[in-house]
Amino acid sequence: MKNTNTMEVNHAKSRGKHQIEISATVLREVVNKFIPYLIIKDHRQAGKIKFSCQSLIFTLVLSCICGKRSACAIGKFWSENQYLLKRAIPGMPDIPVSHDTIKRTLESLVFEHIELFMESFALHLLFETLSDLHVSSQMPNDLVPYYKEVLYEYNIMQKERTLSPEDGGSPIKPPFVVNLFASNFRIYELPESEKELLLNCNNVIETVRKFKNIGCCAKASFYTKHYNLPNESVSYNLQTQPPVEKKADQSRFTLKIDPKLNHNKKFNACPDLAAMASGYK
Repeated sequence: MKNTNTMEVNHAKSRGKHQIEISATVLREVVNKFIPYLIIKDHRQAGKIKFSCQSLIFTLVLSCICGKRSACAIGKFWSENQYLLKRAIPGMPDIPVSHDTIKRTLESLVFEHIELFMESFALHLLFETLSDLHVSSQMPNDLVPYYKEVLYEYNIMQKERTLSPEDGGSPIKPPFVVNLFASNFRIYELPESEKELLLNCNNVIETVRKFKNIGCCAKASFYTKHYNLPNESVSYNLQTQPPVEKKADQSRFTLKIDPKLNHNKKFNACPDLAAMASGYK
């Protein structure tokens, strides 16, 4: 059986995109910078929560950046990259989550400006990954011009964040408000002000399906090296011992999504990061 990661990388090469491998160290750094800019309101019953809203959000965002945009694909991504996610996302559970549970939970998730959050997260992840290669003198020569493009785009985003909307800055600023409800929640139970806000938010599942990396991120193919299913060769680059191999998930993923993506919004939101751009030449 062929290695899924190898197939994805080869496919990326055929499209002429830059292959960007996501490491646990860089991912954890970016996640930690974004956590303070999330206001999470989890309305589920505490005794029935199997995974935190924070775990769901960052797994959802990362899987979308890597091209996994259906509930089935996100569930598979969660299972295959569980060790990586556990190292990078605080509070990440040790248990895999079925695609049915993910779909049901996403239907109850209200995330205002989720597209801007994902666009910003993707650019920061790309910038930090390339910067890490640059600082460690491991960047291939063919990536140097691309890194300069990323650096320029990253600086523009930082500038937009600091300017007021009247001066051409971003009209949308963090923090980002996230509400997660129980599957049996009824929206009429909310006050009118909150009800109106939630009704005006885009459906998360539809937004995820239509999401498309933009700018420099559109020229990259993000991927992770995960622990493969039994009878496959194990490939990883983490500095700790691998976890105990688990039995393969026999689920069959059949959900199909519309391949036509239409996403032209310009990203204009990002956390208050201490930009190190001036240090990279």
